[in-house]
Amino acid sequence: MNAGRPQLYGTQFVSDDNGALQPRPIDRPESLDDRRAAVGLDPFAEYEATMHSIWARNPT
Repeated sequence: MNAGRPQLYGTQFVSDDNGALQPRPIDRPESLDDRRAAVGLDPFAEYEATMHSIWARNPT
């Protein structure tokens, strides 16, 4: 990501101009859950819901 490429696993989020939490760009989102499962991560929808829940309690 720091090299300007999209992320592979969807773990990085950022707040947008309106303060809403959004995932940083994701490479090939259609196969995201397959990549996440291959390394033992939960499906992206579950992770995203967790991130939003945490963000709602602790917005910056």
